[in-house]
Amino acid sequence: ISICPVAGTWGLTYDDGPMYYWPVTKENSKWAEPNLYDYLLKHNQKANLFYIGSKIMGAPAAAQRGLNDGHTICSHTWSHPSMTTLTNAEVVAEFYYSLRMIKQVLGITPKCWRPPYGDVDDRVRAIAWQMGMRTVIWDRDTNDWNINGDQVAPGPGAITYATANKTVNGWIKSREQGKDNSRGHIVLEHELSNATITLSEFWLPTIQKNYKTMPATACNNIAQPYWEKKFIYPIQGSVAVDTDGVPTGVKAPKT
Repeated sequence: ISICPVAGTWGLTYDDGPMYYWPVTKENSKWAEPNLYDYLLKHNQKANLFYIGSKIMGAPAAAQRGLNDGHTICSHTWSHPSMTTLTNAEVVAEFYYSLRMIKQVLGITPKCWRPPYGDVDDRVRAIAWQMGMRTVIWDRDTNDWNINGDQVAPGPGAITYATANKTVNGWIKSREQGKDNSRGHIVLEHELSNATITLSEFWLPTIQKNYKTMPATACNNIAQPYWEKKFIYPIQGSVAVDTDGVPTGVKAPKT
């Protein structure tokens, strides 16, 4: 899965959560959870949250908040490695321990995962599929993860906040001018730092105005993103499908 099929759709996704800082300080805490989740709730917005297993262990309440707020949870591995550099056994371990932590803390088993750095090949993709997960990537990258020590929103990367801001603004302008009508998009964002949170919260109202904004799984009509069948999420279309694209027969509300 790499796009939203319907033009004018923004697949909202956040990697690397749940976000927290250690040690906890007053300055750090204002950027950590619940900052982003409060903002999404205020704007009635749901997203895909790609959680790192080891970070769930450090912030279980934040992960539970994400699920309870109605966001769709997916795996982002246990420790965020470059997956294609690992042996088969190491790949399995990354998936297994991530899924185990998600199940232990949240009571769900995701059918979706995202490779750190987008680093995936057919071997890793096949292992994920055998372990019950469809690979979800993106076709647009905000580069929020790469924002540097800019005064607006300090971060650890190599580009300025203004550069990342310009990237998102360009997409919005293209949509407004009628130049972005062939398909929708899955967009890479992060709950990673004060810089990523600042960029996301600044642009979300404008994105909602110009795009039908929803989780990437919703725009691909996946109503049951977990192996636990009791969870049924809204979808964009009228026919709910499984992660392999086969109709499930499940009646799902429209987003």
